[in-house]
Amino acid sequence: MEKYSDEFLKSLAKEPEIRRLYSKLSPQLFAVISWGSAATKWLSKALNSHPEIFCFHSMNLFLTFDKDHRKFPENNGLEYLSMIARGTVGYKAAGDVHGISPYDIPGIRQLLGDKFNAAVVIREPIPRLKSTLSLFQRFEKRQMYNVDYVDDIIKNNNLTLPHNDYGDKLFVHGVNMLNSIVEETNVGKIYRSEDLTTNKSTLFEFIEEITRGKIKTEPELLSNMLKIDRINKHVQNEIQFEDWQIDVIKSVVSDKAWELYSKCGYDKPSFL
Repeated sequence: MEKYSDEFLKSLAKEPEIRRLYSKLSPQLFAVISWGSAATKWLSKALNSHPEIFCFHSMNLFLTFDKDHRKFPENNGLEYLSMIARGTVGYKAAGDVHGISPYDIPGIRQLLGDKFNAAVVIREPIPRLKSTLSLFQRFEKRQMYNVDYVDDIIKNNNLTLPHNDYGDKLFVHGVNMLNSIVEETNVGKIYRSEDLTTNKSTLFEFIEEITRGKIKTEPELLSNMLKIDRINKHVQNEIQFEDWQIDVIKSVVSDKAWELYSKCGYDKPSFL
C-alpha cells in the first residue's frame, strides 16, 4: 500500500510548506478513510461542530474539476494536508473525511509521525452498496467514474452482464468497492458508521483516536453531535437485486472481505 518512496519523502521534508506542518501554530492533522455512503458528510459536519476541529469533506475532489467537469491533475495526500494545515491555523486539529487515498497514508505517516493519524469508517456492506448504487444513478449520464479496470474483473470471474455497458460496469465497480476493507485494515483503526452516529462513547473514542488525544470532547457536545440530521441519503426506494447482480456480488467480493465484515459484527447477506 506504500505509495511514496523514501527519497520522495526526504525531498518533501525539505520543502517549507511541509516543514510548516510541524510548527507550533499548525494543527494536529488527520484523515478519515472511507469510499463514501457511510455517513461521511454527517461525520465531517459533526467534527466541524467542535470548536477546536476543522474538517473538510473531500474538498480536493472539487479542486480537480472545473465548471464543465473537466479534470485537473489531483493533489497528492501530502499536498492536500499541507493546504489544510495552512488554512486552519488556530485550530487544535484539522483534516479531511473521504478525500485522501488509503494508498497515501503509509507515506504520510512516515513523514509526519505523531503529527498525523488516520482512521477508517465502514458500514454494513449491502446497505452501503445500495446507497452507492443510488448515488451512481444520479451521476451515470456524466460518466464521472473510471470503470475501465473492471474489464479484468469481468474476465477473471467469467461474469456475464446483460448489456456490458457503462451502467453494468458501474455496478461491478460498486461491488468491488466492498473489497476495500481488506486494504483498509492496514490504514488505521476501523469504526462502524452505525456506531459513530448513535453512540457517544464510540464517537468520543473516535475523536480522541484521530487527534491522538489532542481533543477531549465533553458529553454535552457529543450529544449535540448525535442530534445532527443525517445528510445526503442516497437511497430513496428499496433496491432489489437482479439475478445477474447477485452473481456479481457472489463472484467479486472476496472471502477475506466477508471474513473482515464478520469480525466487525456484520452478518453475511442471506443470499450467500
